[in-house]
Amino acid sequence: MSTTPDPAGPAARPDDAGTPDDETTPGTSAEPVGEPEDEAEPVEVELPADAKVEATDVDVTAAVEGRTRRAPRYQNFLKAGALLGAVVGLFFGGLMLTIPGAKQLDKPGVLFSLLVIAGVCLGMAVAGLLALYSDRRSLGRQTRSRRG
Repeated sequence: MSTTPDPAGPAARPDDAGTPDDETTPGTSAEPVGEPEDEAEPVEVELPADAKVEATDVDVTAAVEGRTRRAPRYQNFLKAGALLGAVVGLFFGGLMLTIPGAKQLDKPGVLFSLLVIAGVCLGMAVAGLLALYSDRRSLGRQTRSRRG
């Protein structure tokens, strides 16, 4: 339990206030402060599953104009880089096993595995750099469009 005082005061927490709900302290009112009485609240309506909404049924006059930042998805870049790096590592690992000097290795599978892991790491690094580059490029377009 926190010992810091509540900035909203004890009136914001009726269970901790220590006074019954029917009593009010002098100078306070039971009505909420700052909320307009005339404003209607939006009503949520649940439609049946087979209901069709036409384009004329939707009010689009309140659309907000703005720009969308086209930021890259880093996770997707890294996954693609890891996959591509694994394919390249498998290729070079298989190529390494076909050379004549590979028969002299005690454990060629270890070197093969290291090449695949190195390919995954290298692919993720290159893909991450490409994602950073495309992110910086999207930011550059955004700041140029604000200036002009």
